[in-house]
Amino acid sequence: MAPAGVADRGVVVSYAVTRVPPHGSAVPVPFAWAWIRLDGADVPFPHLLGDLPLDEIRVGLRVRAVWVAAAELAPTWASIRHFGPER
Repeated sequence: MAPAGVADRGVVVSYAVTRVPPHGSAVPVPFAWAWIRLDGADVPFPHLLGDLPLDEIRVGLRVRAVWVAAAELAPTWASIRHFGPER
C-alpha cells in the first residue's frame, strides 16, 4: 500500500493542559497537548498546541502546523514546532 498524503491542517479531537513539568521537558508550563486529526486522515495523533491562550482551546478547534525554518526542515516529527489556530 502506498503512503497517502494528508494536510498540515486539522481539528482538535481532545486535549489536556499540563501545569506540572514532565521530567526532562524543555517546554515551559503551562502548555497544551492535543490529539489532532489532520484533514485527509482517519486517526488523530498528539502534538503541542501554541500561539493561543489556553482558555481558547476547545474540541473542534481548527489548527494548522507551525513549521520550523526552511533550513531546519527534515522528514521528522520535529519539523513541526507546534499546531496553532487556523486563521
